[in-house]
Amino acid sequence: MNFLAHIFLAYPSEPLMVGNFIADFVKGKAYQNYPEKIQLGIIMHRQIDTFTDTHPIVKQSIRTIRPEQGRFSPVVIDMMYDHFLAAYWKDFHQEHSLEKFTKLAYKTFDENEQFFPEKVRTFFPYMKNDNWLLRYPTIGGLQKSLNGLYKRTGSISNMNKASETLIKNYDQLKSDFFEYFPLLQQFCIDFLAKK
Repeated sequence: MNFLAHIFLAYPSEPLMVGNFIADFVKGKAYQNYPEKIQLGIIMHRQIDTFTDTHPIVKQSIRTIRPEQGRFSPVVIDMMYDHFLAAYWKDFHQEHSLEKFTKLAYKTFDENEQFFPEKVRTFFPYMKNDNWLLRYPTIGGLQKSLNGLYKRTGSISNMNKASETLIKNYDQLKSDFFEYFPLLQQFCIDFLAKK
């Protein structure tokens, strides 16, 4: 899962949102340097990633796009799943519109910037100013985000053409997402209930 899904799954707990947001940039046992609830958010993020990476439905999605997206297929699927969450937001979140939710997320992160690792501190202003989270509902917006990743891979991926892959396989990937995401939501509920 990518930024939007991780933040969504951690809502409404601000520390869990922060932990989920920064987790990819907190390596190994360094999570122990954070307040307890942010630690839990980091651990939750890691558990979500493990659940996602090993799930048969997600693997099926990855196989669907692998002929065109190659070894970067797992990364592309993460982004595509964020697209489906954003595009069909009202099916999953009735409390706030996506626009209001993203504003709440940015406000939460602004107020907790002291916990950001250096890399997050560097990219967050760009993320907020370009409103990355609100790009996801449209295929064009998703492609814009994927183009940024494409450049960071040194242009050795096909992520610059991922929107074509998505359009070609839209119904299948949407079906996969709608089958998978409620299972992930339940996994998160169960994980937090044990803490």
